[in-house]
Amino acid sequence: MQVSFADCKRELLGRANANGRTVYNEWRRRPHWDEVVAFVEGFTHRNLFELTPDMLRAVMESSVHPLGDVQKEEAIKSIEDFTCPFALQHIFHGYVEETGSVPRWQEFDDFIHNGARSKWLEPLRGALASFPEVHEMVGKWGRDRTWEKVKRAIRWRLGKFYLSAIREIDLLTRLRELSVPLRYHLLADVLLRVDFWTENTLVCVYFENPTFRQRKRPTEHFFTGVNILHQKIERQGFGRFWLASEAAIREMAAQIR
Repeated sequence: MQVSFADCKRELLGRANANGRTVYNEWRRRPHWDEVVAFVEGFTHRNLFELTPDMLRAVMESSVHPLGDVQKEEAIKSIEDFTCPFALQHIFHGYVEETGSVPRWQEFDDFIHNGARSKWLEPLRGALASFPEVHEMVGKWGRDRTWEKVKRAIRWRLGKFYLSAIREIDLLTRLRELSVPLRYHLLADVLLRVDFWTENTLVCVYFENPTFRQRKRPTEHFFTGVNILHQKIERQGFGRFWLASEAAIREMAAQIR
């Protein structure tokens, strides 16, 4: 089982409305985004579809707490909103395909800070001087203390992403174990807000966070006349892997079929 960019373009982008086609064409033409465009359009997911729920459980059980002792009050809005050509999803799935495994938090953290440093962390560090909160913090606390606070805010952003990525892969593996033929590609996830799709249904997973959802265009902006299933995941406590319940998995399987 594999899903290439060509598969995604044929099966999903081909069903997009004018908005979907426009956002794709604009993304391809962004100045200095040639590297990420080549990465995504050359990307094929193979190892992703070899993963099993048991493999995901082993990763979760052996991971260090992704958020550590960082609290949401330590988040810095400009860091939360930061974007650059390579999204965190690109880096995460690149790791999965390169290594054939899902990283534990400590492995993903090391990869972000070392192997993939130039793709996300360095662009973020280069942008810090333009963040108004950072200017204010330097004036109040000085550079050294500010950098410590910035590092904790980065941990918050990365830890939240990691929890979300594991949740989505867990959902994919459990539904596929029930013979639901879910498909995934980075282009669909990052650009078109489609977490998974089948021949007849687009699947979007979320947990209740109105502020975050309002910041992004909904899937319906890019598709017209297509069945779209929105699956809410219940909040399950600070820093935990918020996974879909067995009942939710069965309900989703029935709806998608």
